[in-house]
Amino acid sequence: MDLQPNLNLAKFDELQGILVNELLKTIQVKLREAGLEEDKSNELTGALAFSITCLFDGIAAVESNGTEVHPFLAFQVDDELVHCGENSNMHELIYDALGKLNRG
Repeated sequence: MDLQPNLNLAKFDELQGILVNELLKTIQVKLREAGLEEDKSNELTGALAFSITCLFDGIAAVESNGTEVHPFLAFQVDDELVHCGENSNMHELIYDALGKLNRG
């Protein structure tokens, strides 16, 4: 497959939002399955998702044995790689998306 780059900010933002929502749902389900009460699981869901997305967004330093890692998020849509040309900003979406998720 020959993937072509596509700098499409609107599509990237849409796909990034979908990923954030799925990340939040997954974390929340696992915390509730572990027996955490709703308030505590909501708090931890936000904190964990924020920390994880900071790693992907390049906000938090990632290094191992002297090798720095600089993530660059892109999404495959058919035969295209949709990206924004810079670091993602998923961490900025977490708490708004979590509020919407909890309101149902």
